[in-house]
Amino acid sequence: EQNWVAGHSAMQETLHSVHRLLDLDLAIIQDAYEGEYVARQRRAVKQRSEAAFRHLVEAAGSMIVILRLDQTIAYFNPYAEKLTGYAATAVHGKPYVDLFMPERERLGVVAQLQANRAGQATLGYENAIRCRDGSERCLVWNAQRLEDFEGAPAILVVGQDITDRKVAEERALQSERLAAIGQ
Repeated sequence: EQNWVAGHSAMQETLHSVHRLLDLDLAIIQDAYEGEYVARQRRAVKQRSEAAFRHLVEAAGSMIVILRLDQTIAYFNPYAEKLTGYAATAVHGKPYVDLFMPERERLGVVAQLQANRAGQATLGYENAIRCRDGSERCLVWNAQRLEDFEGAPAILVVGQDITDRKVAEERALQSERLAAIGQ
């Protein structure tokens, strides 16, 4: 200000312009800071949510599989490993239907998965799966599309093993038939 040669009004205009420029710089810096802060908060919330989800599905007493839209396996929980005899690492990226579905089940399961892919949920769908040792287990399934699993849409499939219940029902029915024949 002491060395300013032009008039006082020109100096005031210049100072006003410099202050506006500094205010604009400050606003840009503040906006960038707030944007980064919000992004970090979102990442932290997402990480906590994903960790809670993983703990939940790893502790669940159900077969939980997450399929990519091409029906390859993206996630296979510990209960599924125990039930089927396959390690998660052995099935990751493999086609679900080819690996687990007996031939008689394939068309129905593929139709259900296509409906899930289109956004339709599956509730109470019953079918058999083939285990590693060749045995079969009967499960009742619920499934739905996930919009974002590891950055892409996927299908969450949750199956409850009802094999023991089915065997018990079959035995009870057989006993009733034998009792009726005996009468």
